[in-house]
Amino acid sequence: MGKHERGWVEATERITAKLVNGNNVTEDLEEEGRRELAESLAQRISQDFSESLELEHAGNSYDSLGDFIAKDDGKTYIEAKFVRKTGTLANPGQDVLTEFDLVENAESWSGFREKIGFPEKVEKELKKYPDYPEDMPEWKYKTARYKRAKHLKDVINASRGPTAKKAREVLEDESSSDNQKLAAEIIQEIVQKDREEKLKYLEHLASKEQNSENVKKFVFLLLCGYHTQGKIEQQFSRDVEDITQFLQDKSYEIYSVDKNSADVSVKTPSEVLEDLISADIGLEFDKENTKVEITANSAERSDTVLEMAYNWKNKFQGIQNPSINVFEGRYLKNKDW
Repeated sequence: MGKHERGWVEATERITAKLVNGNNVTEDLEEEGRRELAESLAQRISQDFSESLELEHAGNSYDSLGDFIAKDDGKTYIEAKFVRKTGTLANPGQDVLTEFDLVENAESWSGFREKIGFPEKVEKELKKYPDYPEDMPEWKYKTARYKRAKHLKDVINASRGPTAKKAREVLEDESSSDNQKLAAEIIQEIVQKDREEKLKYLEHLASKEQNSENVKKFVFLLLCGYHTQGKIEQQFSRDVEDITQFLQDKSYEIYSVDKNSADVSVKTPSEVLEDLISADIGLEFDKENTKVEITANSAERSDTVLEMAYNWKNKFQGIQNPSINVFEGRYLKNKDW
């Protein structure tokens, strides 16, 4: 989540806490946050807890499971998500599969890219464009790639929407200038090289042994609010049984607010956790879609619990801020939790 996005989200969370607690909302929060979303969220939270509720806004606190701590007869951690239809469950870091030894003796994604010379391949493509502004950074800096990629996006007017799609449209449009076509070709080539690199990396991961206990711990922690690498590290030294007991003792809920309709839905991870304790959980590598599926197999089911997509957050694929986006799989989407 970018700084601008986090800004209005945090302001909306703070408005929510003030509304629940019966406090005045300051003008600066009104201007920065989205009051209509806060009102819906505050109403639902107040409805779900007792009249003695006090809602503490924890925000991005390292010590808190959620964005809020609801205190009435007990303590409940609440994660607030502002989404359009389906949102990202977590962004735990680009090297999370190897950092936590879910796949043993495997190269990290960042290390793999360096090993095969991926940054140099991207740089070679970017150098094909001859008409960058004079104030571009020197190639020895990472920002050299970022700034030039941003310029290519500007050339093809790809300020909104998927850049690769816009590049295809430019190449199909007979009225596109030579500069626009060249920029679009370079973008397409980098996106294709990124896809090829991801496929090679998935093949590398698939050739290694999985650590089933670590996979299970990772899934359970993600489902119960440990959405960043730092928070996962807090608990990962525990064994599966200890983590299971620890998480069942915690009270944690996810409140998702639709950005368009302001409708609020609530999910309780402990219900899913109890259902998955006895299942065999493992990784499957979807090379067609450059993602990793985490599946649960038992006598009752065989289904995808989570999906992990390799992605670049900024500019376009292959350029800036590599990450892993974690989404709900088919099992979670079809379950009333």
